[in-house]
Amino acid sequence: MTAEFAPPPGQGYDLQKVHTEQNPEFWFRWADRWWMLPNIHLLDFDTHIDVLSFGSKFANISDDATEADIAVLKEHVSALFAKLLDEGRAGQGADFIKVKRPLNVLLDLIDQWKSHSGSDEGEASASAGSSKSTGRPSKRTSTATTKSGSRTRSTVPARKAATPRGNS
Repeated sequence: MTAEFAPPPGQGYDLQKVHTEQNPEFWFRWADRWWMLPNIHLLDFDTHIDVLSFGSKFANISDDATEADIAVLKEHVSALFAKLLDEGRAGQGADFIKVKRPLNVLLDLIDQWKSHSGSDEGEASASAGSSKSTGRPSKRTSTATTKSGSRTRSTVPARKAATPRGNS
C-alpha cells in the first residue's frame, strides 16, 4: 500500500470538502418513498451532459417515431435515472425504474433538482401544465418634468465656436 500524497499540514485546498459541503443532496418523495439525488454540480462530467440533454431527447421524438426510436428513448431515461439515483444512494436506481414515472413528474423533478442545485443551465422542457409568461413591457408612471417645473422641454442654445487664443 502506498502512502497518500498530501501537502504539509495547514496547506492545500480541499476541493472535495468545499464542494460537498456547499452542494447538498436533493431529496424528493415519490411513490410513497424518499429518494436522493446528488447535487447536480457534483456529477461526473459525462452524467452532467446527459442531464443537460434530457429535455431535448423528448423534443426529438415526433408523431411518426418508430417503436425503435421510442425504445431507445425509454432506455435512455431509465438508464439516466438509474445512474443518478445510484450515485445518490446505491440501489435506488433499480427500484426507481420499477415505479410509475409520468413524464410531467420526471420533467418537474429535473427542474426542481436543478433549482435546488442552483443551476438553470439547460433547463428541461416545460411540462404540459406550465403557465405562459406573464411578463409585459413596463409603463411610464409619471410625466417628464424639468427642474424649473415647466412641462415643456427647454432647448439648449448651440455652442459658439471657440475663438483661438492669441499668443502672449
